[in-house]
Formats: sequence, structure tokens, C-alpha cells
Amino acid sequence: MDKEYILLNEIEKNENITQRELSKKAELSLGSVNLLINKMVHEGLIKIRQIPMNRVAYMLTPAGVAEKVKKTRVYIKLHYDFIIETTKKIKSLLIDMLEQNYSIYIVLEHDEISELVKMAVMQIKNNKIKLIDRHCSDFDIHDSFKNTQDKIVIIVLSNEEYSQLSQKNTSVINLLQLI
Repeated sequence: MDKEYILLNEIEKNENITQRELSKKAELSLGSVNLLINKMVHEGLIKIRQIPMNRVAYMLTPAGVAEKVKKTRVYIKLHYDFIIETTKKIKSLLIDMLEQNYSIYIVLEHDEISELVKMAVMQIKNNKIKLIDRHCSDFDIHDSFKNTQDKIVIIVLSNEEYSQLSQKNTSVINLLQLI
């Protein structure tokens, strides 16, 4: 993430934050934080005022607030574009497998990638794709297709699940490796 954005955000939350605290939050050296603060003061994004006990307080100026909004918009757009592109990649991979006449079982986690997979599956609308909650205690993935003649592929979203299932000689794909 943009380090200036992090500093602007943290200063907006707490005007009395120290450069040392900013350094930890932004994962920057103290010297880098000092340089960025001075740059943002020079650009008119923040003001510094003296407070008792040899300390300073930082305040966002209207220009600083506008810059934070601009950086937030850019950040959201970049991530939204990434989400759309990743969903398209997932959808394309699934369609390719369906065209090869596979029945697809996708083992879902409780995470953001699983949400993208669900979005892609909803767009495809094919009953040869089954979504499986990994954390469902009464589910055994192998019981689901013991008596089927279909070509099966199991798609997982974690390295742990991939290791466990691939040891059982099942056709397993780690989706994260493909996208």
C-alpha cells in the first residue's frame, strides 16, 4: 500500500501519533517517516504544531484530506480491477475444464479467494461444478464421487488441502497455482 496514504490515514486517526509509531505502522524506518512527513508538510498536506513537552501534533490540511481521498480511490480501483481480472481467470479455467468434460469439485475455504470462486461459478451456471465447504464436518470428498464414471477434478484453494488430497492419487489442482 502507498506509504503516504498510511501516514495520512494514521495522522487523521491520531494527531498526537509519534514518528516512531508511524514508522511501525507504515513499516518504514524512522528516517523515511521523517522524510515523508517533511515532504507532505512542504506539499501542504499536513501541518505540524508544537504541543507541550517537546512534542508535535500533525493535522491534515484540506489538501491532505483531498489527497487521502484520491489515494483511497486509486487503491480501491486497483483492487477492484484485480478482483475482476482474477474472477475472469477462474471462470476461464473452469470453463476449459468443463469443455474437457470434467465434473469439478471445488473445496472452499472461508476466505476472499473462495468468494471470487463463488462469483465465477455463479456466472457459469453449470451443474457439473460442485462447491464443497472444507469445514463441513460430515463431508468426505471421496464419498461424493465413488460411484460415478465422470472424469473428476478436485480444485482446492490451500496448499494444506492440496497436500492431503494429492497423496490419495486423486486428480487435484491447486487453483492458486494456476491463477
